[in-house]
Amino acid sequence: MKTIEEELFFDTWDKNVELHVILKIYLTYGVLRPSEIIEMQITDTDEGYHKINYINVQIKQRGRKVVDVIDDKLHDILCKGLNRYLVTTQNGELYASRSSFFKYV
Repeated sequence: MKTIEEELFFDTWDKNVELHVILKIYLTYGVLRPSEIIEMQITDTDEGYHKINYINVQIKQRGRKVVDVIDDKLHDILCKGLNRYLVTTQNGELYASRSSFFKYV
């Protein structure tokens, strides 16, 4: 039986990848507040990111609350979304509220 990571094609960043990454983060690192998820950026630098939530794929850590990204598959998937927000609307915009994000999830 194949795992979800084997089934999904992670060549590009799309809604399936977003949902997979959100689920993987919740299962691996615990529940994050919706506001942390909907405003989180994927980056490979610490410059200018001290006031926002982010996942740093270079040092494999997440901003504000430091969480080591120990899962190599998750790290590789996050690299596909470098310099993007972790999750966006169909129009590529940030979710306006937690309730709109919950409807998506």
